Amino acid sequence: MAVSKNNKGYPLRYLGVLGCLLFVACSQPADPSKEIVVLYTREDPIIPDLPADCCRYIDLEDYQQVSPKSAKTVILAGHGQAPEYAGHDYAYVAKAIAAFAPELIVMNSCYGATTDILGALIANKSEAYIVAPPFPIYQPGFTYEPAFFTGTLQQKLQAVQTEPKYPLLRWKLNQTELQAVDQRVNKMSVKELSKRLRRVAPALVRVDFPTAFDAGGEILVPLPPERFK
Repeated sequence: MAVSKNNKGYPLRYLGVLGCLLFVACSQPADPSKEIVVLYTREDPIIPDLPADCCRYIDLEDYQQVSPKSAKTVILAGHGQAPEYAGHDYAYVAKAIAAFAPELIVMNSCYGATTDILGALIANKSEAYIVAPPFPIYQPGFTYEPAFFTGTLQQKLQAVQTEPKYPLLRWKLNQTELQAVDQRVNKMSVKELSKRLRRVAPALVRVDFPTAFDAGGEILVPLPPERFK
């Protein structure tokens, strides 16, 4: 039986099969384990409650050896108490998160909505959206609704919750807006600062920070003891 060929001599029926295979390969959904990275410390691992095979788990101690460093979402998991998060200084943690160039950052860590880590992320050129708690959260942390794994970026931003639900910082990192928070705190009296204390040692002052994604959001500002004298 004669087989039709194109002008390069390849049988057309084989090209048709190849085209189908390419279509199937290109139409496959992205592997979610390559889109979500969970950064944690092996010294004191606290792993959020997540579906099996949803993510890549990478310890902060060895993140520099990981390749490729790319993820749409990075979850930082571990104890948080400014200036440390998941057992490491905020500057180190911010550098590790930013290395993956995520579009969404989730601070699954107590007091994750603090200006030290937020400012360090911005200093590392991150322009990501972030979800962070301005208060302590119970282990293992946030609950992640189904839309977090399948939805749009905006849906993912709303799919991270506490149980019961409380307002969270949901925000796109922005240096100008963060500097405005510091300016507000600099103008506060000792009396007002004391009323706004979320934590005494280290001192963390809460500042109302409503956004389009959460009207009840707050940011925490760490202050030295002398600021209260």
